[in-house]
Amino acid sequence: MLNYMRKINDRYEFPLELDLDRDNGKYLSPDTDRSVRNLYMLHSVLVHSGGVHGGHYYAFIRPTLSEQ
Repeated sequence: MLNYMRKINDRYEFPLELDLDRDNGKYLSPDTDRSVRNLYMLHSVLVHSGGVHGGHYYAFIRPTLSEQ
């Protein structure tokens, strides 16, 4: 375990539609309710600008799914 804090500046990309049921559900917890469809639409993105001890968060939100 590290004794200091460090900001991770990695970039992550996700598709507009995220299907966690794909690949036979390998992305799901074993106790996940399989009777429910695990399909999600990207609705918002959260960005942090700054360092580990301060900065600002920005949220980019699509108000409705019809505004694509």
